Amino acid sequence: MNALPVQKIDPYTKEEFFAWCEEHSDEKFELVNGEIVAIAGASETHATITSNFTREMGNHVKWTKCFVHSSDFYVEIQSQFHTYRLPDVVVNCKDDDGKRKPILIIEVTSKSTHYNDFNEKMSDYCTIPTLLEYAIVEQTRKVVYLFRKSRNWQAESYNSGEIHFESIDYSMPIEEIYYEVAFERSRS
Repeated sequence: MNALPVQKIDPYTKEEFFAWCEEHSDEKFELVNGEIVAIAGASETHATITSNFTREMGNHVKWTKCFVHSSDFYVEIQSQFHTYRLPDVVVNCKDDDGKRKPILIIEVTSKSTHYNDFNEKMSDYCTIPTLLEYAIVEQTRKVVYLFRKSRNWQAESYNSGEIHFESIDYSMPIEEIYYEVAFERSRS
């Protein structure tokens, strides 16, 4: 992995960040409060869960004003300094001006991202005016946490049955989210 740029006294601008990303296109980065942060590669389980969401939700929103993106679509966070996040899955819908606005964001969490997903990213995502739902998906066990704007971002957890995503009026079985995911058995 390439080294991050030398720390600057001033925060990186949007233009500097995207120029950095272009120069280092073999890696992924986020811009968090003006600082460039490297993003670790995804495990096979992580990629499988992300693909399951992208495929199923993509088919559901086909022929609507919405589109499902995975891992390569930056979401801008309005803050004092520039912040651009790379969610694992984001559903964007076009507004009346044809601009894509995020309404649903999904992060597949791991040991290394757990704190960030539940705290920093959630704090950032909940400031997006158009966002209606945020889901955090465990990859070591079947559990999905869903936070809804309509419920003041209070967590609901699901480990069986279906999850209804109100933002796109779609119910997705937990089994479909974890399709082709093999969990390690704990040793007693």
